Amino acid sequence: MHEASISQYWQRYLQTLTVGRAAGSTFRVDQFGDTPELADELGHLVVIGVKTATCSAPWEWEAEQQHPLVEVGVKTIILDGAKTPHVSS
Repeated sequence: MHEASISQYWQRYLQTLTVGRAAGSTFRVDQFGDTPELADELGHLVVIGVKTATCSAPWEWEAEQQHPLVEVGVKTIILDGAKTPHVSS
């Protein structure tokens, strides 16, 4: 994962918010799919507004123990196949 590009991406996003809205903003980082090509494809579908939701079984989250369950209001930075923030092209 490219920590510097993710941090820069988040900071640019925070600059787009009105004063006060960024307070307490948290984010997580995730990548869809199990190959770089699928990550690119699914990330693109998110950017163009076709893919608007995702889900996992709670037992999958527990078994993977990668990160806690997602909470309402937490933003997600979607990574592309190169593990950098997926942006519109």
